[in-house]
Amino acid sequence: MYKGLLYFLLIFTSGMSSLDAAAIYKWVDANGKVHYSDTPSASNATETIDEQHLNSRASTYSQTQEKLLSTGNPSTYRKQQKIVMYTTSSCGYCAKARAYFAEKSIIYKEKNIETSKKYHSEFKALGGKGVPVILWGKNKMNGFSIAAFEKRYKESS
Repeated sequence: MYKGLLYFLLIFTSGMSSLDAAAIYKWVDANGKVHYSDTPSASNATETIDEQHLNSRASTYSQTQEKLLSTGNPSTYRKQQKIVMYTTSSCGYCAKARAYFAEKSIIYKEKNIETSKKYHSEFKALGGKGVPVILWGKNKMNGFSIAAFEKRYKESS
């Protein structure tokens, strides 16, 4: 019995360390757009970002992004609200939402619940059961589809 418990703890703690080892990558595409991802770019020079540094900041919105929000850049929605998206690394719908946000120049803050205990706790407090959970203003969207997001987001702007 003791030996079985020891094996369980060994396997459990080794699995937990893989969550802490997740990396964040940053690269700039040919159009000058900055991308952040959990996988490095195959075609562009990629920089590894220290997640602890990211978590120590109050917000992941840069001054440039905040300026875009306040000036109403034509490449973004008329009145863009700050968006928060709770994700996991392997979620296909999360990847679809990321790609859509990038295509539409929608600024958002991603909170990966696999790599952060704080984000996981926030996700659970929201009643989250599946990802993505997308929040903006007083709106909450579970899952992602382009049509549903566009309808709800434009109605709330």
